[in-house]
Amino acid sequence: MDKPFLLSDASVNSYNFRIDMSKLSIERFLTNPVCLYNHSSLIGRWLNIQKDGDKLYGTPEFMDDETELEAKKVKTRVEKG
Repeated sequence: MDKPFLLSDASVNSYNFRIDMSKLSIERFLTNPVCLYNHSSLIGRWLNIQKDGDKLYGTPEFMDDETELEAKKVKTRVEKG
């Protein structure tokens, strides 16, 4: 999987606030860039994390062990678009 995802930007989010991307610090996140499904289930990690103006991008690497059913399900959905 090498398609970058938009992780965050400066638009108003579902909690009705926006993140000032110019002040966003990602150093701590970079030490353990976990990829979560619905903010709870670990399904992989983020690679190639980059800020580009007011946007933050990352490329997912999904866990591929046969026992990781949630990760496999999400990976399949992503691959199907």
